[in-house]
Amino acid sequence: MQPTPHPAYGSELSTGGGRPACRRQARESLIGNGVGAPPVSRFLYRDTQEIFSGIDCAERQQLGNRLRARRILVIVGIGTFLISSELLVFRSLNHFLDGFTHGMGTLVQRATVVVDVVSAASKLIPHPAAANTHFQWDWKDSQELKADQSLRNAKLTEHQRDAIAEQLRPMVADLGFEFESESELRKAARDTRIKMIDLNGDGVPEVVAQGMIGCGATGNCPFWVLRKAKQRYELILDGEAQTFTIQKSSSNGFRDIVLSRHGSYSSGDLSHYQFHEGAYQKMGCYAYDWTVLEGEKVRDLKEAHITPCNQRKNVRVLRSPTYHSASIARFRDMMIP
Repeated sequence: MQPTPHPAYGSELSTGGGRPACRRQARESLIGNGVGAPPVSRFLYRDTQEIFSGIDCAERQQLGNRLRARRILVIVGIGTFLISSELLVFRSLNHFLDGFTHGMGTLVQRATVVVDVVSAASKLIPHPAAANTHFQWDWKDSQELKADQSLRNAKLTEHQRDAIAEQLRPMVADLGFEFESESELRKAARDTRIKMIDLNGDGVPEVVAQGMIGCGATGNCPFWVLRKAKQRYELILDGEAQTFTIQKSSSNGFRDIVLSRHGSYSSGDLSHYQFHEGAYQKMGCYAYDWTVLEGEKVRDLKEAHITPCNQRKNVRVLRSPTYHSASIARFRDMMIP
């Protein structure tokens, strides 16, 4: 026979009053659980003991299992809540990233479209530098219309004269001069200097016009070219010039035009026009000079020295009327072959 352990050992085989005794859980010391370990709260231990006091072993085990199950459920519930929260945050973040990606994709597409449009437009518009690499000014063919070459005196039918005056009227009105009456405005339109020149060889001459008002001190005046369109005339060039040159070269069937603006007694600037897309477009800007400085002396040139506008230095347009008559006379003398 095996000896029955003494109840003091707390064996599950020991009996007390005929009932099996449950082994009590080891009670933590109120002083401490070893060197350096903090004491256990008497309050926490009392709660556990109060729960199990007066309950036999089986009931204690069931109650303990229930408590453990309840703790597990609480832990599982908290874990489920945390996982659900993380999933919700992840879903929201994923939705935000999808929207951001879509927005960036749309932005990139629009930027691509803009780049394509700008690239296509740049290909359609001729580049001035490329078009005028070998620019030559036919200065010997330069012209300046005189006051007696007015629309009023032009050899035209009255219907043609009225149609041209009707087109010139609003352009003259925009020159900044204050007219006292409508009749004075119409008179100024008919005083505009004109010359009929066939620029495209179709047998129907275009109207080359120079204004009599709105001119600068050096003789630079408003300059227009009108093209006949059915029963009226339309504007195809709007510029400013003292003299103009109908070049020997052509673009899209129309002769090229160079407008010269007078600056000083021997220099000025040139605007090179070519016909593109139904009108004259400015294709280049140049500075010309009929003199060159050699040491301390100024030497006159037989051919004008021409420089692109972006390469010229200190070219100024003089507005003083003192130089007007002398400069025009000198420039005309230079253009005589």
